[in-house]
Amino acid sequence: MTDSTAQAAPRKKPGFWAPGRLALRGMQMAVATVLLTLIGPFGTFTDLTLPWRGLYWSVAMLCGFTILEPVIYRVLHLAFRRNWHWPSALAISILAAAVPLTAAILALESTLRQPPGWGLASVVPYYCYVLTLTVVVGGVPTAWELYRHGVLTPRLPEPPRQAEADERTPGTSGGQATPGARLLNRLSPERRGEILALSMEDHYVRVFTGGGESLVLLRLSDAMAEVQDVPGLQIHRSHWVASSAVDRVERLAEGRLRVHLINGLALPVSRTFARAVREAGLGKGDRS
Repeated sequence: MTDSTAQAAPRKKPGFWAPGRLALRGMQMAVATVLLTLIGPFGTFTDLTLPWRGLYWSVAMLCGFTILEPVIYRVLHLAFRRNWHWPSALAISILAAAVPLTAAILALESTLRQPPGWGLASVVPYYCYVLTLTVVVGGVPTAWELYRHGVLTPRLPEPPRQAEADERTPGTSGGQATPGARLLNRLSPERRGEILALSMEDHYVRVFTGGGESLVLLRLSDAMAEVQDVPGLQIHRSHWVASSAVDRVERLAEGRLRVHLINGLALPVSRTFARAVREAGLGKGDRS
C-alpha cells in the first residue's frame, strides 16, 4: 500500500525568470524609479520636468533590468559550474553589464536631454554614474536574493597539507578524504554531513545531507561527478540518491517505484532507471 505519510518529492524551483520573481523585481524597480524621479540625481531634477523625469528613469530602469540581470545570472552560473570565486564573478559581471548599459543611457540622454557626445571624456563619467546605480539598484538586490536562497556560499580555501584537511573536513581520518568533499565544500558548514540525495531544480541542485539541505548553482551531472566517490545511483533524470540513505523502495499501484530515504524524503523512480534500482537492491526491500 502507498505510504500516505511519506514526504512528497520536492517541488521544482521556479526558473530565474518565473512570474513570481519577475513581479518582485518589478516592484523593486518601480520603487527605485519613483525615488529617482523624485530625487532627480545627475542633473535630471533641474534639466527635466517631473513627467519627463519619470519617463527618463522608467526607461533607464527598464534598460538596467533587461541588460544587467541576464549578464549577472549567466556569469554567476558559469562561475559555479567552473568553481570560480563567486564574489569576483559578481564584480566582473557588474563591470561588464555597465558597458552596454552606459551606451543605452547615452542614447537616452541624446533623446531627452543635451547630447553628451561620445568622446572618452563624456563616456567615462557616464560609465561611473551607471556603475554606481548598477551596484545599488541591481547588484545589491541580486546578491541578497541569491544569498536568501542559499545559492551563494563562499568556497573554502583548499588547505596546503593533508593533516590540516583532516582537521577541517568533518569525517576525515587517516589521510582519507570525506566522500563527496568537493560538493560539501560548496555548502555552508552547518549544512555539511553525509550526502543523502541530489535533486535538480531548474539551474540548481538541491543537496540533501545529514545536516539539512542547500541549493547550489550547478548542473545535476556536474554534482554527480563531484560525488562519484559516494556509493549511489541516479533514479530519475532529476534525482540521485546515496545507497546508504535509502530506507526502502515502494512499488506503487501502477507499477512504478518510489524510493524512501532515511530522512523521510520520498523520490520517484522513472521507468528508465527502474531496472537499475531493482538490481541494486536498495533499502530494506520492496513494499507493495
